[in-house]
Amino acid sequence: MTTTIDAPADIATPVATEGDAAAVRAAGVVERGRRSLRMGYQPSLDGLRALSVAVVRLYHGGFSWMHGGFFGVEVFFVVSGFLITSLLLEEHDRHGQIAFGGFWLRRARRLLPAFFAVLLMVSVWAALAGSAEQVSQLRRDIPWSVFYVSNWGQILGDVPYFAGEPPLLRHLWSLAVEEQWYLIWPLLFVAILRLRVSHRTMGAVIGIGALIVFALMSWMQSGAPSTLGGPPALFEGLNRTNFMYLSTITRSGGLLLGAAMAFWWRPWRWSRAADAPAGRWLDPIGAAAIAALACAAVAAEVTAGYVYRWLLPLVSVLSLVAIMVAVHPAALGFRRALSWSPLAEMGKRSYGL
Repeated sequence: MTTTIDAPADIATPVATEGDAAAVRAAGVVERGRRSLRMGYQPSLDGLRALSVAVVRLYHGGFSWMHGGFFGVEVFFVVSGFLITSLLLEEHDRHGQIAFGGFWLRRARRLLPAFFAVLLMVSVWAALAGSAEQVSQLRRDIPWSVFYVSNWGQILGDVPYFAGEPPLLRHLWSLAVEEQWYLIWPLLFVAILRLRVSHRTMGAVIGIGALIVFALMSWMQSGAPSTLGGPPALFEGLNRTNFMYLSTITRSGGLLLGAAMAFWWRPWRWSRAADAPAGRWLDPIGAAAIAALACAAVAAEVTAGYVYRWLLPLVSVLSLVAIMVAVHPAALGFRRALSWSPLAEMGKRSYGL
C-alpha cells in the first residue's frame, strides 16, 4: 500500500549531479567539501544505541550504582523518532509517496524474530522451572505481548514497573511503545504532509506536541491546581507513576521530539556542512551531552517525582543534542568515537540484546 502526496516547493526532490553527489565513507563521515543527498547509514547512531543498551543492561543486571539506567530507553525513543522520520522524509523526497507495506515489513524483519524467540524460550522455561505465580502471569501477559500492547496490559493490570518481583515479560513494554510508534506515525506523517506547509513549520508543530506531552507528564506528577479539579478522572484508580513511565501517551514526548528535529536537521544535505565554522564546537557539545546523560543514569530513581516533572524531558533534549552532533559531518571526533566497530555492531543488535 502506498500513498502519493505532491511535495511542496521546499521539499521537492533535489536533482543529484556527478559534481555534487558525495561518497559516504564506511564510518559514515561525509567527505569534506561535498554533500550527500541521502542520510545513508549512520554508524554513530548505532554507537549511541549501543551505549544506551549497555546502560539498560547494567540497570536490570542488579548494579546498584546504575539507579537511572532506565533512561537508556528514552535515548532509544528519541533516536527512533529522528531516524524513522528522516527515512520517511527521504522516501517521500525520492518517490513522492510512502510505501507503508515495505516500511512495516522492514520493521517486522528487524523485531519479530528476536521477539518470538524470547516468547518461546520464556514459555519453555516457565513450564519447566517457573513458579505457579510466574506461569499465571505469563498466561496473562502473552496476549498483551503478542499484539505489542504489553505496556497497556501492565498499566490496566496494575503491574508496577518497579515491582520487587517483576513479571517475566515486563521488559517488553518499551518494544510495545516502539511498535505502536511504527504503526501509527507513518500514517500521521502522511496526514501532516497533506497540509502542504514547510518543513520548518511541520517540525515546529510536532515539537510543540512534544512540549505538550512533557507538560502533561509534569502536571500529572505535580497535581493540577485545585481550580482544575486534579488529574482527569480517566486516570483514577491507576498507579500514576506507573502510567507516566509505561504509557504510550506520556512516553511519546521523546519520539515526537526526535521526529520534529528530523524536519529541521538534515546536515548531510547542506552545502559544505563538513567545513562549518561551528564544527569545532560540535565534538565538545556532543561529549557534554553524553556526560550529562551518564550522570542522570547514575543518579536518578525511577519512582522519584522529579524524574517526571523535569528530568525525563531534559534527558530527551540531551539525547536529541547527542543525535544532532552524531549525524553532523563536521563532528569528526564524536562521530568517529561512536562509529567504533564494536559499538556499531552492538548497536545493530540492540533490540535483540
